[in-house]
Amino acid sequence: MKVEKNNNSIFRNKHVLVVVAVMCIFTIIACMGFMLSVPAHAEENIAPKTEPIAFSTPIETVNELDKAFPITETSEEAQEEITTAEVESSDAAEPEPRIETAEAAIEEAEPKPETIPDNLNDNELEIYTALRSAGLSKAGTAAVMGCMSMESGLKASAENPSDGGYGLLQWTYSRKTDLFNWCYGNGYDPNTVTGQVMFFVYELNSTYSKAAKYSYPVHETLTTSDSLEDCLSMFFSHMEAGTNVIISSRKVYAGGLTTLDLYRKRLTAAYKYFICIRRKSQ
Repeated sequence: MKVEKNNNSIFRNKHVLVVVAVMCIFTIIACMGFMLSVPAHAEENIAPKTEPIAFSTPIETVNELDKAFPITETSEEAQEEITTAEVESSDAAEPEPRIETAEAAIEEAEPKPETIPDNLNDNELEIYTALRSAGLSKAGTAAVMGCMSMESGLKASAENPSDGGYGLLQWTYSRKTDLFNWCYGNGYDPNTVTGQVMFFVYELNSTYSKAAKYSYPVHETLTTSDSLEDCLSMFFSHMEAGTNVIISSRKVYAGGLTTLDLYRKRLTAAYKYFICIRRKSQ
């Protein structure tokens, strides 16, 4: 019986050893399989060791800059002023949006009719309308009307018995002949304001302009300049009184008056019309 018990014990021990050995073999195989499953480049994913960053500016220099330029804190009042200023600047920089409408666009595109001065008499109004329609500026119109008022009192029938001057601008000699011939040839009456103003515009364009090879830009000045003095001096010196008539206190022109006297009288008359035209047109 003892022999059988011993044999059974030995058999059990051997069985246990076999089981243990098999488990060890499986464990070894599992470990080898795990090791083989790890990629060969796994080591590359390991973060490399970082070296401390070397600053280009030494810490001593940084400390010196901090001492030289200390950072100061802004007080609450100063900060409030800065914020208010920024808000105001932002509001000023953003203009209110303009609302465009079809009616507003049409109104801006259409030229506004000029307001006609209502304190001119019929004669003056007819001359003013004709000159402005011919393209003269407000200053140019006033300058010509000032000269006409001194020459003829703005009367188309005015005639000077001494030299035969006739009409609004007292045309004489060949220019007087041209006045009648041109008016008759173009369907105008040379004895009317309309006929004489239209002849004046014809002269201005065809003779007294740079386009007509005239030496002085009379037409260009009267149609573009806003200066009453420039318009008057150009018209008086290079069309009304002749060609290149110097305005001077030493040059006696007519009736014992110098060209400066005549110019000043015309300037006074022209200013009356200029103020009237500008005040009503504003």
